[in-house]
Amino acid sequence: MFVQFLVQLGASVTTFLTYLPAYFKREFIWWLLVVPLTFPFLIYVLSDANVMNWGDDDVVKGLMEVVHPSLLATALVASLLMWAVTRDASLGLIGGISASCLSRELGGQGTSTLLVVGLCAVIVYGDTHRNQIETFLNSRWTKALIALCFISYAGSQLLDRGIIKHSVRLATGDDEWQIRFSSNVEESMETLGGFFLLLAVVALTRSAIPVGRGSTGDEGRTTRDLHG
Repeated sequence: MFVQFLVQLGASVTTFLTYLPAYFKREFIWWLLVVPLTFPFLIYVLSDANVMNWGDDDVVKGLMEVVHPSLLATALVASLLMWAVTRDASLGLIGGISASCLSRELGGQGTSTLLVVGLCAVIVYGDTHRNQIETFLNSRWTKALIALCFISYAGSQLLDRGIIKHSVRLATGDDEWQIRFSSNVEESMETLGGFFLLLAVVALTRSAIPVGRGSTGDEGRTTRDLHG
């Protein structure tokens, strides 16, 4: 049974990774990237101006450590409540994504495995139950917002792991180079990811409610995209 699961996991992850280039080429709402690309500069300006005492890293970190898990918890509860109302498996799927992200946030860096395992389970379920998550697959905005969520998380990790700092040091030869207010930007980017995930739940709920099923305003590609 475990071997079968691993085989299915490999097949599902391969399908997912194969789908991504086509998704970003044909469906992704590219102008939305303006938000995660400009957001770090906004946080930097606020920190440099010491607005709301944001020049102090501890102030921002303390605030974001409350706001971020609150956003994730709200996304989880909202998705599960709307799943109970609509019985649309798509909402259960995004609830799984929310639960995975929340478990990582509450557990800290040592529990990143929980996030990976949770996302793998979501990918396998989505791949093997495509006909049950058509609301999700057809919602262009939901998929775009989830993509932005993980783009924001990736940006946060680039700062948290020091990848940007070490890359610049290597390129310039300046071993003393630092990113000012790096902690503030990193924590804020992580919180932005949680905000995008909550917006994705809202977008998916709008697509899943019965009165919206006849609308074509938020429809993108169908499950045929996964087959290329």
